[in-house]
Amino acid sequence: METLWCTPGDALGQINTGFALVCKALRKGKLPQQADLHLAWELTQTDGNILVWGYNNQGVRPLEKYCQQKGLPVKSVAVQGRGRAFLIHRIKTSNPFTTGLHSYEKLQYHTEAVEGLEFTYCSLPGVFSHGRIDEGTRFFLQTLLREVRVELKGPLLDLACGSGVLGAAMARLDKGPIHMCDASAVAVKAASGTAICHQLPLPFGSHVYSRVNQRYRTILCNPPFHQGVTTEYHIPEAIICQSRQYLLPGGKLLLVANRFLPYENIAHQVGAQVKKLSEGNGFKVLAISWDRRRG
Repeated sequence: METLWCTPGDALGQINTGFALVCKALRKGKLPQQADLHLAWELTQTDGNILVWGYNNQGVRPLEKYCQQKGLPVKSVAVQGRGRAFLIHRIKTSNPFTTGLHSYEKLQYHTEAVEGLEFTYCSLPGVFSHGRIDEGTRFFLQTLLREVRVELKGPLLDLACGSGVLGAAMARLDKGPIHMCDASAVAVKAASGTAICHQLPLPFGSHVYSRVNQRYRTILCNPPFHQGVTTEYHIPEAIICQSRQYLLPGGKLLLVANRFLPYENIAHQVGAQVKKLSEGNGFKVLAISWDRRRG
């Protein structure tokens, strides 16, 4: 099975098959939801169904009502805790989800300065912390620029790059080859705009390290740890535990995390060395490395 990394707008030109059932996990934000449903509608054959599921805090209830207001046959199929799922029966040939698709696909450019370092990045609705630098990434950058600016060395990977903020900042420092990757197609598209701004290689789609094919001196990451409304550790665990395979001898994984997340314990359990570079504002920055003698 081949994985296709593309945004909803891009996918319309790459997938032509009409499916009897299209399943869509809901994301936050009206524009991403409109774009996702637009794509789902185009991919579904007439008399087919679209299964949508999500959490209440993602807006699944208002979206279900919105579909009903559009005159679409909607059926609630599951309600559990703070989540629910509903079916949309595709009886019309025209796509009712057209509003906002072009706005969703239009890159937005932003210029920021952290510790006196100015850089430009691109963003799209649906990317983590769309249109702004989140507090964790800002704290991460402040630490990198204050504490280890001289020690940062390429080749460098911005893992789970989002809009490519970290990669953009590192490009301004001229830290050698810089690559970016993310599991989200929307993030890859936004980071592609960022890469072009700073003359970097275009980012690539990758679930953690699934498509990373070289070793790096430095890996930077602000790991995602939310799955819906719950805290999940499988992605941060994979980032930490597998990092040895993708670091050059003496290389380091530098990451930022909320203070309460037990990433030090995860690293120690697999024999990695951990150094806390800074702590404050509810965050911590860790440097994770491996004993050279152990490969």
